[in-house]
Amino acid sequence: RSAEETSSIQNGLQALTTHVTQFLNTSIESGRTLTNTSLTDFMRQTNARIASGLSGTIDNMLIYLSVAHALTRGNETVQELIKFAVYVAGASRSTDTLKTSISALCGKTKKARDEFKTAFATVPNCNTDQDCQKLKTAAENLHCPIDLSAIDTSMTNGVTSDLEQAARELETKLIDINQAIEEIKSSTSQIAVSIEEKLDLKTVLDSINKFWDDTSAQVGGVTKNLQDLSTSVDNGLSQYSGYIRIGFYVIGGFFILMLVIAALIAARLLYRAFRDRLYAGADTVLTYAPGNKWDKIVCGKGSVCCCSVIFIPILLIFAAIIAVLLFALTSVSGEGCIYVTRETGVNKTDFVVDGLLARRWPSLVGRSVEEANEFLYAPPPRHVLYALTQTCRGSTKQSSRSGLLSAVGYNNLVNVSKLINSKQVQDGIAEGKKIIRTEVKNHNLLSNLPSVTDLDNAQKAFNNAVKDFNLTTLINSTDSKMLDPAPIEKLITELMDFSNKNPTSDFAKGISTLEGVGVQMKNLQPEMKSTRGHLQKVEQEKKNILSPVERLVGAFKTTINAASDESKLVGKVEAEYDKVTTELLAFMARDGGVTFSQLTRDLFPCEEAYRAVNVALAVSCGDEGALNRFVGVVYVLALTVLFICFFYFSLFNLAFMQAIQIYRLSTMKFT
Repeated sequence: RSAEETSSIQNGLQALTTHVTQFLNTSIESGRTLTNTSLTDFMRQTNARIASGLSGTIDNMLIYLSVAHALTRGNETVQELIKFAVYVAGASRSTDTLKTSISALCGKTKKARDEFKTAFATVPNCNTDQDCQKLKTAAENLHCPIDLSAIDTSMTNGVTSDLEQAARELETKLIDINQAIEEIKSSTSQIAVSIEEKLDLKTVLDSINKFWDDTSAQVGGVTKNLQDLSTSVDNGLSQYSGYIRIGFYVIGGFFILMLVIAALIAARLLYRAFRDRLYAGADTVLTYAPGNKWDKIVCGKGSVCCCSVIFIPILLIFAAIIAVLLFALTSVSGEGCIYVTRETGVNKTDFVVDGLLARRWPSLVGRSVEEANEFLYAPPPRHVLYALTQTCRGSTKQSSRSGLLSAVGYNNLVNVSKLINSKQVQDGIAEGKKIIRTEVKNHNLLSNLPSVTDLDNAQKAFNNAVKDFNLTTLINSTDSKMLDPAPIEKLITELMDFSNKNPTSDFAKGISTLEGVGVQMKNLQPEMKSTRGHLQKVEQEKKNILSPVERLVGAFKTTINAASDESKLVGKVEAEYDKVTTELLAFMARDGGVTFSQLTRDLFPCEEAYRAVNVALAVSCGDEGALNRFVGVVYVLALTVLFICFFYFSLFNLAFMQAIQIYRLSTMKFT
């Protein structure tokens, strides 16, 4: 049984060492991984908030400068200029086409006049004939109904070219402004990177990671000491198990010897009692014989068994030792184990342990926390034993608290408040303000905007150009009423009558040409109406082109004035930056609190810790533990000694009674 106990204790210590080592090593590795993941995620989200906040700051600056409004007005003006240029160009093309047609009409009119001149020259006595003279004068007065010199498109063509050029230049200027805006926006990422470098959250948070390096070093020492202890106990048990076994054999042999001797004495006493009929009735013949040498060996002088002198002190010593062991082991097993197994006892033990940890905690974790003392919140743990024996046991089934740190009262291992108020973070925010102030001062938006004077001069020149753009002459010259074919048709009728009266003269060519003039006049009337409509549309739209330009100039002036006041602009941007940093710190406090609280709950998984403690309790206080096994051994020894004591008591009583009987019989015999 001693070998079995040794093996059980050794296995228990090895299992305890394995669970503790596995718990610590696994917890540190998983803790390091979880910490890196949490810190990386926290930094990523924080950097994203920085970039988002700075982008919002730049957008608000552009809103303050009314740049988007100016660009909108600029694009509207470009569209209006292009639209007006299209109207003018359409009117110009229509006018040119009409002028070509009218020029052809004028040519036919001249041809008809020349042909009639030739025809009237062949008429005899035309000067004396009143009708001939009248028709001749009418034919000589044939002329183009419209003055071609009045239909001049050079002005409209020039205006079209000027409008298209103005639209192109304005569009180019808007592209430059928009490019400057994009450069300002693209610089946001560079500003964000610069601010992130100044904040240097990685270096700040890496100091928290040093906690794991120091903890790993301390855990290495703990596991080594535990392994050394297990090895020492294992070696000690292996080394002394033989001696312990021999000791139990010696004790057992000694007890057997005592029992054998007692049995022999009892047998001799019983034999003598039956042989000599010491306890027979009064009428029985006694066969008592004086004691022989065996009786002298068994019982000596005074009717006291000689063995009592030898064994009674030994039994008393054994009894005393066993009593002390039994009291000590049962006290430890019955009272001591209660304080680590039962909930009420665990609470009392935790009260003592909490006090001890509170006094020694700085020396236990001082080096680990010292590296990150600004950011780690590591007060002495509370209710450690209860957490290991009760809370962690429940975490495997129903409790949401899966980490040992959470079980011993840690809600958040990282002091987020100290983190966001640390000197490095605050200095980084201040440096960020300097960076964004410099970027605002160095922006080139103002250089892409025209000056107020140039805007005023351009607007004045544009207004004068629009005012000088007079289409009245063209509109009057394209009146379709000027192409009236009725007089031509009347003249043709009169000429045809006159030609019939004077067959010797050739009026046919002239009449034919003049008929073509009349037909062409009728055909030109719709075209003239269309051209006149185009010109009137241009004249109408001319009034509407001034408003977009005026609005554009006003929008540009607003942007220029806002951009020119550098101190006010910088103050506005700094105020926006302060809002961003305030929201950033609030986000860091809120998100960091959630992130690091979750990290704290996940660190040092309870299940393996509970297994390690359960093994330790099983080795010490369990049903198969060392204490109960030792108590069992002591109980066996105690029962053995008690049995021997009762046996010897009965033996001594028998011997004493026989001694009295022998003495009485001896007295009677000699009497």
